[in-house]
Amino acid sequence: MLNDIDFFSNTAQMDLAVEDAKEIFGENLPYVIEKRVDGRTVIFNDHFIRTTREALSTGCLAKMNSMEVLLFEKWVAFENGSSYRDITKTDGNIVQALDAWFMDDLRCIAHPRVNSCFDAGIHSWEDCAVWQDL
Repeated sequence: MLNDIDFFSNTAQMDLAVEDAKEIFGENLPYVIEKRVDGRTVIFNDHFIRTTREALSTGCLAKMNSMEVLLFEKWVAFENGSSYRDITKTDGNIVQALDAWFMDDLRCIAHPRVNSCFDAGIHSWEDCAVWQDL
């Protein structure tokens, strides 16, 4: 059994502990899928988008958890044209959605938010009185 001093001075064990902590505390999904009237909408997690931008700028994936790294690598393969896209699998739709997400960033188009439907107005129907006057 190692004492605390041995643990903190052992670089290999510290690296493993940091990796474990990243996986335990970083278990956020890179995206969620919401069902809406017009179909399924992919909404990416802010942390994933931020760390993906960092990875594109610095080449560093250290802040991503394993699920984020996997999606990032699939997206890079998709962008490089080196991935086979099977339209029967969800991954193909997700990497296409991520590509569209970054294109919307460049065009300053707002992204959907998780549960934004709960903030929407109740309905947009006209009051019956409007129709009776016609």
